[in-house]
Amino acid sequence: MEQLDWMARVSTTIANEVRRIRQERGMSAQRLSDRCAELGAPIPRTVLSNLENGRRGNVTVAEMLVLAAALDVPPATLVFPVGHQVTVEALPGKLQPALSAIEWLAAGTETGDAASREMVPLYRFKNQKRKVKALAALLTQVAWESKELTRGELAEAAVRLEVAKRDVEIMREKAARLSVELSHASAHPEASSEANRLAAEQAAVHESLYRAEAVLVEAKELEKMASMRAALAGSHRREAEEVIEQIRADRKDMEQRGWTLPELPGTVALALEKGIPAVTG
Repeated sequence: MEQLDWMARVSTTIANEVRRIRQERGMSAQRLSDRCAELGAPIPRTVLSNLENGRRGNVTVAEMLVLAAALDVPPATLVFPVGHQVTVEALPGKLQPALSAIEWLAAGTETGDAASREMVPLYRFKNQKRKVKALAALLTQVAWESKELTRGELAEAAVRLEVAKRDVEIMREKAARLSVELSHASAHPEASSEANRLAAEQAAVHESLYRAEAVLVEAKELEKMASMRAALAGSHRREAEEVIEQIRADRKDMEQRGWTLPELPGTVALALEKGIPAVTG
């Protein structure tokens, strides 16, 4: 008896929500009936009236789905009206918060232990969907990083660094040589014009050395950043490859269980089939 009463209360909740939402939207019962017909599942206006007025005590799952679509609301909110009831009777005599109930109904909250959840396709599919989303983001990142590496960013930075080192070394050697020559010239007063020339050249070399050392510092920083990006790109690639293997294993297990496999986005499907393209250049 309690079960029948509970089932009637669930139907009453659905009927009340249909009436409340319909009236909130300024929709007549006839318009709601017409909308159901447009969706391919006619529900006569008289049936709607009987339902809303309590003269009809049950609502089928099919009716609930088409009514939700006609009212443009999630079907679960007709059963558990979040925002309009604090608690709901999810099962006979079992009161719980409306949001918790709707998450349970929509499989937002997983139930059972890990072993039992492995047997539920919905939970497995949702878990794979999260992995697919993460993989799609990783593939986008890897593709962008691969373009940067293909352009030879790291190699260019290394060459620039070597050139800067060589320029600094040349300037330092020249500055040292001029220092010795200037010291000798300064020791002979008769060579004052030569000393002046060497002093001017030394000043110019010191200025060039200063600029070369600044370029060297910049080149070192660029090479460091390029190396870090290359390391990060490698990390992202390895992470993507790990997720690919996880999804492959998941789908193989699902297939062995006889489940219909969920569809995959094109980029993810290609990565599972052929792997991630190698970086060239």
